[in-house]
Amino acid sequence: MQLNPNSDLEAAIAALLQAAEQPEIVRRIEFPTSVLLFAVVSGNPQSGAIYLLDRKNETWYAVDFEDQEYSGYNVK
Repeated sequence: MQLNPNSDLEAAIAALLQAAEQPEIVRRIEFPTSVLLFAVVSGNPQSGAIYLLDRKNETWYAVDFEDQEYSGYNVK
């Protein structure tokens, strides 16, 4: 998902949450050039998803591993 070049971090996160149907953020890790978000559907701890914001090109990426966890990742 490409962002508005003038978006601040909170606006970028709000845009992702809206596009992802308002998941609950359970972890947020900030780096100088990126942000990792770990999110779940509220009430479903088995529905975890990982999102990465590349701050340099202002783009969100969904991280998907080739491990056949099609229903999502557990918070624990």
